[in-house]
Amino acid sequence: MGFRDRSVKSPSSGEFSLFEYVKHKVDLADFLETHIACTLKWHEHGVSAGCICPFLDHSEKKGSFNLRLTEDGVWLFHCFGCDRSGSIIDFCQVYYGLKTPRDALLHICKLLGLKDVDQAEMASYASTEKKFNVRKKMECSHIEVASQCRRLLKKDYKKYSRWVSSAYKRMNEALDKDDIDTISKIGFEACNKIGE
Repeated sequence: MGFRDRSVKSPSSGEFSLFEYVKHKVDLADFLETHIACTLKWHEHGVSAGCICPFLDHSEKKGSFNLRLTEDGVWLFHCFGCDRSGSIIDFCQVYYGLKTPRDALLHICKLLGLKDVDQAEMASYASTEKKFNVRKKMECSHIEVASQCRRLLKKDYKKYSRWVSSAYKRMNEALDKDDIDTISKIGFEACNKIGE
């Protein structure tokens, strides 16, 4: 398997990311030839190639599947026939019928024997994924409570405007602190006021 030998940093945090590592280090062209048994026709050797689409649900006689190496060193594919595109992770998720990009990442690591790199990184990824899910739940709760506050204002603006203003301030503070419990409490208070 062709790997590139440079360190990879996650663009947003500066920390090592297994997703970025795999995208930058795994040579998709080599992966297709070695693991999928594709015969590539090189347009520009080491930079761009094409072949018959390897996805099982897309049969074709003329090759519409293309791949290219980007300037930042990531192999990307695009099939003009089935309109799928992405990186090695996206390819493996579709090709192997995996549910999530994380499953595809783990499958690639297993196929390529990446064991030492992944243990700490996967723990870090799981932690990041958990934080993302909590943040997503908080934002959904925030939207729901904001909707309840609007209902209160429609019900009786004069009576509830001061409370809604205070609720928004508390919700924004809770968002900054990742405090989903406070947002839920504000939502409960708003529901009670709506039912008054």
